[in-house]
Amino acid sequence: MATVIEERPKRAVIYYYENDKRKLNPWLPFTYAIDIMREVVGGIVWERVEHDVKRLLLFAVAALLAGLVLKGPLSPWMRVLKEKAALSGLFH
Repeated sequence: MATVIEERPKRAVIYYYENDKRKLNPWLPFTYAIDIMREVVGGIVWERVEHDVKRLLLFAVAALLAGLVLKGPLSPWMRVLKEKAALSGLFH
């Protein structure tokens, strides 16, 4: 009985976010990677694979450019974070 009560709120949350998920999915690289794996399992349609690979390459280029652009401005903050991590003793 406790499991049923616990599962109900989770389903409500998943159902509530379903419409937002459809809007968000095209902007996530994981969507295209999963589509490629589905193509392999269900039979390859090369046009779809080509489309998904192009999208994944766009995400890779965007991540690389964002890293290059933000490296300078974020460097001081990252230095402080690294020093605090070293002082905490949590990391070797």
